Amino acid sequence: MPRLPLTTSLATLALALAAPAVAQTLTGHWSGVVNQSGPGAQSLQYVASLTLDGAVGAMDYPTLECGGDVAFVSRGKGGYVYRETISRGHGCLGGGTITVQPGGPASVYWRWDGGAGVTVSGRLYKIATAPAKH
Repeated sequence: MPRLPLTTSLATLALALAAPAVAQTLTGHWSGVVNQSGPGAQSLQYVASLTLDGAVGAMDYPTLECGGDVAFVSRGKGGYVYRETISRGHGCLGGGTITVQPGGPASVYWRWDGGAGVTVSGRLYKIATAPAKH
């Protein structure tokens, strides 16, 4: 196996450590009007607010008076995937998967899939950075 001189190896390591890492999760607060559609259901529009702080966050649906927690699952070509668990209110379907795809510095494309053909999607706009953990 060929070996590089020690100075070359150290220089390569220094560059690798100095390069910014690709974000594995998102952090921030976004809100917007989303559209729900599904088989046999009338289309609905309501407000969705997403707060992410790395691998965890919260989803709030003020119009439906419900919300819950989200947990990071994976990152792929389609965006960042989170599992949603509804923990407050009674107007939401539970057990959905949320996909968040950055749409520039001020917005994300947001999609909820819950099975049975019901989907919810829309563009959420950045409100503020998520509060720091204490």
